[in-house]
Amino acid sequence: MMFYIGNVEVNITEFRKWDVVNGWSVSPDGKCLVKIRSGAVIWPGVVIGSYVTIGSHAVIWPYVKIGSGVKIGSHAVIRSYAVIRSGVVIGSGVKIGPGYNLPTQPIHFSSPRYTIGYYSPGMINSGCITKPVEWWLENIERCAEEHDYTPDEIKEYTIRVKLIAEWMKAWGVYDG
Repeated sequence: MMFYIGNVEVNITEFRKWDVVNGWSVSPDGKCLVKIRSGAVIWPGVVIGSYVTIGSHAVIWPYVKIGSGVKIGSHAVIRSYAVIRSGVVIGSGVKIGPGYNLPTQPIHFSSPRYTIGYYSPGMINSGCITKPVEWWLENIERCAEEHDYTPDEIKEYTIRVKLIAEWMKAWGVYDG
């Protein structure tokens, strides 16, 4: 199974033989550096830029294009013909559908309780809850109250959901 790292055509067996410098696997020509963790599956036809990290047990389907500086978390799944632009970070367990063209760094917010942010087109994730944008817009206050948020935290959480929804609209990943 051949894939490309920069302009170098490799298979995973050859890749495992590349020199490792400061944790980065270095292509034989010295131009590309990548980290591919154990158990990651990369199908034929994938093109990977330099300084890309692919987490353990991530699955990259055929003909995906991954820009330079991308970080893909463990157990993420990137389906065929997706395009992931340079500098994007994809969290662990995220699933990107076929042909999806991720426009920019996904939006997310961190707080002392939970992170909340873009999960996939039309979907938001916070903690262990992944639901459609409409669900979040209708249920954010109730959900926050059930998790013992203070009135100020509920206000902030509501603002964040609305910002995520607007970001998704702006990038064409939610119709709203």
